[in-house]
Amino acid sequence: MKSREENILIKLVGMLPVPAVAVDAAGKILSMNPQAGPIFAYQPEETLGKRFTTIFPGTGILEVFASGQGVKCQENTPFCPVFIADYQPIWLEGRLTGVLAVFQPLEWGEDLSAARLLTNLYEAILADVVVGVAVTDSQGQVVFVNKVYCDLLNLQAEEVLGRPVNLVFPHSRLSKALRTGTSWTGQVPGVGNRRLFLSEMAITSGGQVLGGLSKVLPQESLQDEELVKHYQAVEDKLLLYKNELEQLRQEQSPFQRIVGFSSQMMRIKRLAEKVAKGDATILLHGESGTGKEVFAQAIHQGSPRWKEPFIKINCAAIPDKLLEAELFGYEEGAFTGAAKGGKPGKFELANGGTIFLDEIGDMPLNMQAKLLRVLQDRSFERVGGTRTLQVDVRIIAATNRDLEELIQRGEFRLDLYYRFSVITMEIPPLRERREDVPLLANHIMEKLSQRYGIEVEGLTPEVRHCFTNHPWPGNVRQLENVLEHAFNLLEEGEKFIGIFHLPERFVKEVGNNIDRPSETLEEIMASAEKKAILQALAATGGNRMEAANLLGIHRSGFYQKLKKYGITGEEENNGK
Repeated sequence: MKSREENILIKLVGMLPVPAVAVDAAGKILSMNPQAGPIFAYQPEETLGKRFTTIFPGTGILEVFASGQGVKCQENTPFCPVFIADYQPIWLEGRLTGVLAVFQPLEWGEDLSAARLLTNLYEAILADVVVGVAVTDSQGQVVFVNKVYCDLLNLQAEEVLGRPVNLVFPHSRLSKALRTGTSWTGQVPGVGNRRLFLSEMAITSGGQVLGGLSKVLPQESLQDEELVKHYQAVEDKLLLYKNELEQLRQEQSPFQRIVGFSSQMMRIKRLAEKVAKGDATILLHGESGTGKEVFAQAIHQGSPRWKEPFIKINCAAIPDKLLEAELFGYEEGAFTGAAKGGKPGKFELANGGTIFLDEIGDMPLNMQAKLLRVLQDRSFERVGGTRTLQVDVRIIAATNRDLEELIQRGEFRLDLYYRFSVITMEIPPLRERREDVPLLANHIMEKLSQRYGIEVEGLTPEVRHCFTNHPWPGNVRQLENVLEHAFNLLEEGEKFIGIFHLPERFVKEVGNNIDRPSETLEEIMASAEKKAILQALAATGGNRMEAANLLGIHRSGFYQKLKKYGITGEEENNGK
């Protein structure tokens, strides 16, 4: 008898308009649709129960079963000389339950994706899980709800779909989660005297909230402590997976997405791409704001571990007494306030993937000794626990401090340093790659334009000159802050960021780097702006509205500038 998951997969393959085959966990064919028959010269019903490798020897599907990862490759059979085969693993409840294979003859031209088609499968499964599930858009309107959710709230699907989730379920916290991009888990009242266990989270991608997910189940189903512990671990992993979803689906190399084409950046990106394929511990060294975390994420995404979690922790941001619990987790009753059932640490959550330890130069010595064991044999105990846990993680560490100097001062262990620095990468500061500044500025402005809903065409020549010549002690993070400040000062209709939009302190710093004879940079830019306004007024015969349009400035902002520079009607007529 076939499982529920297998029946759903068989149904999906039958509905697909493209050649497709469903294979179970043992490598046997569950279903082949009629479109796939001609590729292998079989009638679909003739293949049922046969091993896929029997009708297709040498297939790349074996790599999926070996690695648990999707494979896309060019293959051929005597009946279809050249085609693209896309094999995607089917993961359900933490186990590999089968493979979906989609085939595309090259002459079709259109690029089909088995991963994209799998979305239909998971939606079908979502409709039939034992947990109540509702999905909303970014405004909190319900776009999907399964039968369990409706039954628990004593509602019909038509009463839920298209309505705000807080009206459907007044105890929902999802509206707040959507505003803040966070999650909430706890107990809430249900229908009658029933208590419900509710878990809700915002679904984000690229820093933007795309929608929300609400999961609900009866409280009595969580009386088993082992089930509670398992559910909490799953929830923690879900929170860590969801923010990476879009990046994991992009086919572009993660290193190509790192902005910078200077010789220093190209060299470090090539090195990062090469070491990503291995499993050695990596130490990233660089000044604050140079993008060490960006490189760590790219290394993870370019590695064989890319489908597993990328967990980050700032070792300097957590008090010493809490750091051990954050890294290694704790058992119930380990200390006052410890959660019931305990809590997994970052190393447990990163199992199979990568853990990024930022600011390791600020880690206390007692923690360094405990971390050394993890680097040596990948084992540890939870706080308050006695059971040794084994994990399979890759470790990437980062610091802006001189570890060798800390070793000399007795503040960092030499043996730990050698464990961390199997591969050391030096991330160059922005002042050493100033040719990348215009590219970075454009990239940041694109993101800010989307966030603020403001269309900005670029920087004025003066700002470009200042940006290229500034030493940027705060590196890329400082550039981001300066540009975000400018976006908040833009008047309606202004298309270019000028000197007068930049932070006053930054302008004063920049003034020392520009070769000007007597006036300050602020005075020069004020004079230039006043001259441009007078010229626009002269060109439009003193018509202030036309002059504002000519300069691309909103009328109210234009009047403010007239007042700022004390421009009178006489000056307008003279064009001075």
